Amino acid sequence: MTGNRSVVLRAVGMFAAVLVLAGTSLAQVSEQVIYNFTGKSGMSPNSRLVQDSSGRLYGTTFTGGDTTQFCLNTGCGVVFALAPKKGGGWRYGALYAFTGGADGGVPGTNLLLDGAGNLYGVATLGGIDHNGVVFKLSPATGGHWTETVIYSFNPANGSDGSGPSDGLTADAAGNLYGTTQYGGPQGFGTVFKLTPNADGSWSESVLYGFNAPTDGCTVAGGVVFDNTGNLYGTTTFCGAFGLGNVFQLSLNSSGDWTENILYSFSGCCPNNPSGPLLLDATGNVYGTGPNPGGGYIYQLVKGSGGSWTENIIYTFHSQDGSEPAGGLVADIKGNLYGATLLGGTQFGNGNGVVFKLTPHPDGRWTESVLYAFADGSDGLEPMYGVSLGKGGVIYGTTFYGGSAGDGTVFKLTPTP
Repeated sequence: MTGNRSVVLRAVGMFAAVLVLAGTSLAQVSEQVIYNFTGKSGMSPNSRLVQDSSGRLYGTTFTGGDTTQFCLNTGCGVVFALAPKKGGGWRYGALYAFTGGADGGVPGTNLLLDGAGNLYGVATLGGIDHNGVVFKLSPATGGHWTETVIYSFNPANGSDGSGPSDGLTADAAGNLYGTTQYGGPQGFGTVFKLTPNADGSWSESVLYGFNAPTDGCTVAGGVVFDNTGNLYGTTTFCGAFGLGNVFQLSLNSSGDWTENILYSFSGCCPNNPSGPLLLDATGNVYGTGPNPGGGYIYQLVKGSGGSWTENIIYTFHSQDGSEPAGGLVADIKGNLYGATLLGGTQFGNGNGVVFKLTPHPDGRWTESVLYAFADGSDGLEPMYGVSLGKGGVIYGTTFYGGSAGDGTVFKLTPTP
């Protein structure tokens, strides 16, 4: 990668930047489990954490909570917060427990925080026709939070999408953009837009409906804007070779969105891309792919003729991590950070790692394993990536492990 390595922040308009980009180069870190999930408090955290200006962390869990109306005995998931205490430690609070009914169930990955402290997200299940919802959580008096369903998907009445599972992004006007895995005009997933109305309601429009096989199916990781207003995302399956695509959506003069396939994965390497994309200031695209073998980190670079070239910037080999998941984040020096689902031991799969990729002037990238999860008490399978905090601190979640086996929130702190 050449030129300016700074990362372009995508939280614009009324939405505040919820990530503090750190410039510390980490050589050694200490790990601390700051919360162990235990069933009713939530089970299996499934989102990258976001942090507000006070240092409070927000996230979601796949299951758990107090309600079991539609989710058997496991609960339908929660939105939670962890607030730092003055004397040290963290205070946990479940902001909302989903029922799986009209309010939604099984919240998706990655929350969006606006400048007023409201949280926005998606739930994969529930809603009017049990095809998922987009929700808003607003702080109320007494420390309580109020959930509002701002859109309920109902493919039987308009083919508007089904099964939203990834986080939202926003433009300067406060419109929300997201994806559904299924549904849409052709039934293979959508990219959608939600527009706020003066009366407080929201209107949904389908920007693009996927039509497998060539243009992809099963959208993964949501969408992200570039500097000119184009949207980028990935599909895990279908495409020219059946192994997924990276796509771009551009707004044309007639007000419609046109899809352009930037790259179709063909067998090596990687296959079946996962996690959200990351764009740098020069327009290069970065993503993760768990297959084949230990997985890959890839870069897409746009050429002068408009075509895109794929570069594999790192290949994993088990002891340094295996199956990168959850996407990437970057610091102000252009270093990339992420996590792998497995790996971290020389022989066998291991329990996952947090890694750092450092760029060099000659185009090479080198990997450092910042932390390899050990026996499970410190966490197991960090599948949703990491967030960067002040002073080079890294926050993340593990889907399993911890004292009860129901997952953890962890903190990595640089050591001198």
